[in-house]
Amino acid sequence: MPQRAYPLPLPATRADPEHGYWLHGQWRSDPYAWMEQLDSAETREWIAEQEAVTRAALDAVPARDSLRAALARSTRYARQSPPIRTNIAGRVFFWPRPAPPTTSPA
Repeated sequence: MPQRAYPLPLPATRADPEHGYWLHGQWRSDPYAWMEQLDSAETREWIAEQEAVTRAALDAVPARDSLRAALARSTRYARQSPPIRTNIAGRVFFWPRPAPPTTSPA
């Protein structure tokens, strides 16, 4: 994949050096633990900023709509799951995955 001529303008990410936890008698620093609080306003704001950067980069990809359409066409067929082996008399199960509808319901 070719390198970008310029880096993406990523939003600032706060690191809290005081945060961490003890594991097996050793202190483990976890400066980004605040991101685990998905309901906090700070985390939601950071996610929104990241999504804005991602959306801008993806929208700049030439022929993105044709790539999306080709990917959608390539997945419109009936499939089945990988084999799921059980301990019940060596049985193997496959789960059907029907093809998605070609038109969206009204």
